[in-house]
Amino acid sequence: MISESQLSITSADGPTFSAYVATPDSTPPFPGIVLIQEIFGINANIRWTARRFAAAGFLVVAPDLFWRSAPGVELDPTDPQQRARAMELNGAFDSQRAIEDCRQTLDAIRRHPACNGRVGAVGYCLGGRLAFLLATQGTVEAGVCFYPVAVQTQLKTLRASRVPLLVHLGAEDALCKPDAQQEIKSFVESSQESRVIVYEGVGHGFARLGRVGVAASAGDSAESESFEFLKRHLAR
Repeated sequence: MISESQLSITSADGPTFSAYVATPDSTPPFPGIVLIQEIFGINANIRWTARRFAAAGFLVVAPDLFWRSAPGVELDPTDPQQRARAMELNGAFDSQRAIEDCRQTLDAIRRHPACNGRVGAVGYCLGGRLAFLLATQGTVEAGVCFYPVAVQTQLKTLRASRVPLLVHLGAEDALCKPDAQQEIKSFVESSQESRVIVYEGVGHGFARLGRVGVAASAGDSAESESFEFLKRHLAR
């Protein structure tokens, strides 16, 4: 059974913020993952995702990146009012501070007694962009990005790093259209160990809790690819 807990992390500017932790029910040490949220907070979907990665053998820590404006917020993407609140929070989001919070989280994971010292970043949507940036900055040992948003606008200012990067995209993602997908693919696959996988018949958010049909097949496949990729690059 997966163990669930909370971790308090000290930010770079002093205050603490919380993170949800999912720990495998097996013998440590484990490779670590910072799991980076969508715009809906550390909600049921993120906790479910964390447990799935923990079941695959990873120590997973999901920091609350909205702690400065709405600590502990949990939003449902299927509810129009809650989606509007998420967009409001996203509009005021400070990406640079979030990157700093992710770095503090990475340090906390590496110090965790159950971690083997190697940590990857896994992110979805907003979190996919942050995971992408952490990988290109060389901050993690591997990165996995599910449908990252607004990455292509930053590619000209980024340098490909030696950090292996796996990106999952939906072919019908209205937030990342074919030309943007091609730009991302060209950038990522300039590195030999990195790749982009595009899933036909699905759009943005295909890997969320409650997925059915084609989205379920794509989500399951993307997770399987991610587990294998991370195990390969985070093993001691």
